[in-house]
Amino acid sequence: MVKGLFGKGGPKVQQAGLKQGDVIVAVEGKSEPLSESDFLVNLRTQRGPKDSVKLTILRGKERQELTVPLW
Repeated sequence: MVKGLFGKGGPKVQQAGLKQGDVIVAVEGKSEPLSESDFLVNLRTQRGPKDSVKLTILRGKERQELTVPLW
């Protein structure tokens, strides 16, 4: 679950449509369960600073796909 949208990337992430309370159910179409720290480590090690990532989220009962820029 998205708990907060802070830091330098916060405005970009919000602009992409991610909101506090969204539940991330898949990253790039893969729905493997990950801890928050593993998720962040994977993003940092597998993506560059100008990349984006496709997230599938649940907002209430609605499933959505968002493309979210990194850093």
